[in-house]
Amino acid sequence: MADFATVAIIRRPDDVAAEMREIRSNYSALVSSCDDQLGRLLDLFDQLDLWKDTCLVVTTDHGFLLAEREWWGKNRMPYFTEISRIPLTIWHPDHAESAGRRSSALTQPPDLLPTILELHGAPFTLEVLRVMDLAGPFDFTKDVQTLRIAARPDGVRPPGLHEAFDRGTRTEVFDLRTDPGQERPIDAPEIAARLLQAAIGHLAAHDAPREFYGHYGLDTKTSGRKSHEQSLEA
Repeated sequence: MADFATVAIIRRPDDVAAEMREIRSNYSALVSSCDDQLGRLLDLFDQLDLWKDTCLVVTTDHGFLLAEREWWGKNRMPYFTEISRIPLTIWHPDHAESAGRRSSALTQPPDLLPTILELHGAPFTLEVLRVMDLAGPFDFTKDVQTLRIAARPDGVRPPGLHEAFDRGTRTEVFDLRTDPGQERPIDAPEIAARLLQAAIGHLAAHDAPREFYGHYGLDTKTSGRKSHEQSLEA
């Protein structure tokens, strides 16, 4: 029996050429699709006159090599211009006089966050970095700690999260078989306790921070389960 570890798959040159044509065709189709969707968005801007009060940013994360320079794909090869020279187009209604102007300034993806924050009147400052701290890892960060930054106390919250809408949390149980519209809560403290325990267990399994439990009114002390921070402190 052949040793499959040493068997090489030999493809004919015409097979490779056909695969290259297919990949390039697929990539061209994707570019055409993106162009079509962007056109739909620009048409919507025209129809709703969004140009007067809406900022539009069009960019991408990296380029893609299609066998140029004998490379396929991205990120492993040196950063040729096909990879690193990416488009960045910005429309801002307050700077309409600059429409069509090109800039030779160097920009990078890390510039996007502070730029967009500044557009919303929330400039990124060093003070934000000074108040951050290291938090424990989550189950999906492979034991790598994460950065935690406190939420702005003066930030505008969506309805239901702002203190003006905070009416506390409560637990209600419904029988969806007889009450699919969830209009008649039933008195079932045993079921409610079991579901709350299951919710706490799920959050603990995925390293939810302590604040998350408080947001939903879950009491980890009486449940016997520990939040992520409590486990790290133990």
